[in-house]
Amino acid sequence: LEFGAGKKGYRVASERVELKAEYYRGDKMEGEAEIKVIRDDGRVDVDMTKKGDMPFKEDDLKPPFPTISENTLIIRSPIFIAPILLTEFQQIGIYDFDPKLPKSAIPITGMAELEEDGENLPIILKSILEDPESKRKLYNLIRDVLPFVEDLEVERFTDSSLLFKLKESYYPDQYLPAPLISDGTVNVTALLTALYFEGKRTVIIEEPERNIHPYLIEKVVNLMKEASEKKQVIITTHNPEVVKYAGLEPLLLVSRDSDGFSTVRRAVEREEIGVFLRNNIGLEELYVQNLLEG
Repeated sequence: LEFGAGKKGYRVASERVELKAEYYRGDKMEGEAEIKVIRDDGRVDVDMTKKGDMPFKEDDLKPPFPTISENTLIIRSPIFIAPILLTEFQQIGIYDFDPKLPKSAIPITGMAELEEDGENLPIILKSILEDPESKRKLYNLIRDVLPFVEDLEVERFTDSSLLFKLKESYYPDQYLPAPLISDGTVNVTALLTALYFEGKRTVIIEEPERNIHPYLIEKVVNLMKEASEKKQVIITTHNPEVVKYAGLEPLLLVSRDSDGFSTVRRAVEREEIGVFLRNNIGLEELYVQNLLEG
């Protein structure tokens, strides 16, 4: 460290962080590495010596920006320690929508990515509607689930806040502002936005069927299956209709063991479930009767 005149303030002149990493596939260690993160006069470099198989190269560890603040330690900057993990985590979208929040006006300066609770949905919709192809795609998706929706717009107020509104076939001459739109319609709109317009490789959604009429659940599940062809889609549910239309193959059963810890099993691996299904007992019925033990 170098201190300023009168020992007021300081700067990190040089720093060196050494890490050891081991790479396992299952229980077998397949590689190991020594990683040195070196900082000299504000610049950061990475040196790696590895043995065996490692899933990353030295270039993967180098920070996107070669400099760091003069009074910040490397160890306090996770982006320099685990850029691979950080990049992967940034590709995961986790959503637990609250349909009440997107009904309020939101400042236009909000986040450009859909927030976990969906509060900034008007901002995301504005961006989608400004692109003709994305707008067409969104309209087609919404109408597939909610055929009464005729138009969707985002209104900007003088205080630079945004509020979305839509036109229904029941009232073709006027738009309904977001506070008057049903929770189910808002939830479907947020869900489709997360599935088809957010560039995340993995999407995790808490109970996406909430506030949605049971008649529409099959369509919603089919849309999630379609979206899963281009990204991983993981949902949680306690709804037997979702279990029914999702089918056996993708179903994961979560239960608690005798110590209270969660365990996860693939339903398709349980032979007794197959026996029930071959005897014309529906998957959703097994779930309701707790015979899936999920």
